[in-house]
Amino acid sequence: VTSAVAAAGGPGPTAADVSAISSLLVPSMRKAGYSGGEAVSVVAAASAMGILVPPCLTMVVLGSLVNLSIVTLFLAGFVPAFILAASLMVLTLLALWITRHLRRLTNAGAAVAAGDFSARVEVTSEDEVGALEATFGHLLGGLRSQRQENARLVGELRELNAGLQSRVA
Repeated sequence: VTSAVAAAGGPGPTAADVSAISSLLVPSMRKAGYSGGEAVSVVAAASAMGILVPPCLTMVVLGSLVNLSIVTLFLAGFVPAFILAASLMVLTLLALWITRHLRRLTNAGAAVAAGDFSARVEVTSEDEVGALEATFGHLLGGLRSQRQENARLVGELRELNAGLQSRVA
């Protein structure tokens, strides 16, 4: 968000700001754990403030067309731009805080889908998400036990097969 405000303060069209910011920030946001949609949403919402952050070409054109003070327009743009920036930062942090449990479950589910049955999910709350975490943990424990039992049975079958082959030969 602060990068978008800083880029918006420079000369040039908003599309160029969005392009420059998104090519730099979206990959690093993905590495930090944001999904692609979340990263693009934050960059797009932050870039929409570009028209409010001085020196904005739109303010200069508007001021000259309707004979308004450009300095007054610039000063009037600062307040809403920084209120929007602060609001966007708070909302982004709030969304991350609210979805933190679901992210852990999603990551553990992806690990299990990849065959890693050693994944663990800590139950950190008593609400619906906590119940879901507990259920996932029980399911994972059952899968782990079933996998161990299957491995034991496969070992026994191999021993029996080897014994039968030695008798036939």
